[in-house]
Amino acid sequence: MDPLALWNEFKNVMCNDLHHRLIAMDHPNPTEEQIWDYGLYLLNEILLKSDKNLSHFPPMPMPQLSWAAIVDNLLLQQELAYDDAELHLEVKNNKDQFNAQQRTAFDMVMESVRDNQGKVFFLHSAGGCGKTFVCSTITAAVQAVR
Repeated sequence: MDPLALWNEFKNVMCNDLHHRLIAMDHPNPTEEQIWDYGLYLLNEILLKSDKNLSHFPPMPMPQLSWAAIVDNLLLQQELAYDDAELHLEVKNNKDQFNAQQRTAFDMVMESVRDNQGKVFFLHSAGGCGKTFVCSTITAAVQAVR
């Protein structure tokens, strides 16, 4: 499926919380188009971390508004406001609580990250088995490495 078709199919789901976020950032009564434009801005910001942007995925549209100026880099500040030492401690403490399957999943993902393999993983299990716990630990570990 092409990127634009994916965007058009899932933009409502991907942007479902952005209305409230924009209001919280003093952007009253955002239109549906503004919400989607902000969603494109956020996607583009994620891509920029990998030296890409939406223009690398034609025919994806680029955001039309200058969101960085509008939100005053609030999102960037929030993303960067973490303590490396705290993250390392969180990862260590969480890994100590993993069961064997959780530890295997964590190790496989971190090996892919460490060796820049770019693998994709799907973590599937019954509710209450610790998927979110493992994913949160992976996220903290990856942030702590950067």
